[in-house]
Amino acid sequence: MFCFVTDNCTALVLGIAILVSGLSPCSSAPTNSDSEWWVNPCGKQPPIRHGRSPAGNQLKIFISKINDNFFKEIKNLYNLAEIKQMKGNCPRINNMLKPIKNAKTFTTATHVVYETLLQFAFFIDKLKDIPFETNGEFDILKRKLIFEEAKENLRLVICEFNDTLTKYDTKNIQPNKPKVREINMTCLPKTLDISDAHMLDTDFFKKMKKFLKQSRARLLKLKKQKKGKKVVKKSEPKKNKRTKKLKQ
Repeated sequence: MFCFVTDNCTALVLGIAILVSGLSPCSSAPTNSDSEWWVNPCGKQPPIRHGRSPAGNQLKIFISKINDNFFKEIKNLYNLAEIKQMKGNCPRINNMLKPIKNAKTFTTATHVVYETLLQFAFFIDKLKDIPFETNGEFDILKRKLIFEEAKENLRLVICEFNDTLTKYDTKNIQPNKPKVREINMTCLPKTLDISDAHMLDTDFFKKMKKFLKQSRARLLKLKKQKKGKKVVKKSEPKKNKRTKKLKQ
């Protein structure tokens, strides 16, 4: 089945497909508007831990799904498309990776990852909604479903980081008004042909995977350092007050 951007069947079929596809959003269904679905990713009700994974594990799950699912789906979607040389720089991934590389503490790194995940959330909506201009047949509905599934997985990750940061620091994290750092959108075209979409979609998932992998590695390293410091403090022998007096 081939659908175009203006096809009236898209909304109905998309809703049915998501219901039967086995997607697992946060346990309490999000009630915020889809235009800013990252604002309250866990929904208005208190999130239930059942069926969810801690933030670090959720990163690992998403990385695995990008490898096993999304790359294959993108390849199948653009199977007959003309392949352009991958020379895009949209989004500028190095600018997004720099803050996580410079983070010195686990809590700071967690904040940085959370804020950058919001950038990806903002970007993925812009990318998926660019109008198509093509004379050939293209399964626009399949592309929408790929991005909707990616959004649900990204929502899960954002939900877990939101929950983690709320527990760590209730002063600096505002679940209903998250901070989204500015991201350059001028690199995105106003319209897409199939070749441009192929290049941008593939490049986007590659960069998101790169960010997730580097973020997970950095968080694991800083978490180990944090635990190591606690162990050292506990193992330090207490000074004997009597010995101290004799020395004086």
